[in-house]
Amino acid sequence: MKKPIYIRDGSRFRKIDYYTGMFWNLDGSFTDVEKDNSIGIVVSQDGNELTIASLKLSTFKMTWDEAKEHCNSFSSGLPGVRLCYLPTRSELLSVVDNFGGYLYSNNSCEWTSTEHSSFYAWALDWYTSEGGLLYDYKGLKNYVRKFFKVEV
Repeated sequence: MKKPIYIRDGSRFRKIDYYTGMFWNLDGSFTDVEKDNSIGIVVSQDGNELTIASLKLSTFKMTWDEAKEHCNSFSSGLPGVRLCYLPTRSELLSVVDNFGGYLYSNNSCEWTSTEHSSFYAWALDWYTSEGGLLYDYKGLKNYVRKFFKVEV
């Protein structure tokens, strides 16, 4: 049996559920995602480092270059978060395959960091499918889902 993983969120700790990969408060209640941008799904664990996908999309659309900069310059203020980044095509698709219902975002398209060519990058399309991939012109504006590397 695996030992529970806890991460610090300011002055409190959160337990990570092994079956869903989602954060729970220590009192057993699930944190309200609408009020807390730091909540996400644990995508993978490598030793003492977790990769976490945010459950929430950015509140506004941005170009591909803006999306990369937005993620790279983001500071969560949470202890243990060492990196925020725009996920690769395979990372985002893997999360959709495993946790699609938690991530579903009606009528949106999300950037990935994977380039298709010098003018196009891959994006996750929720408009016409349930998480299909397409390549989109980098100058168009799409939403962003941040991924984090967290030390536990």
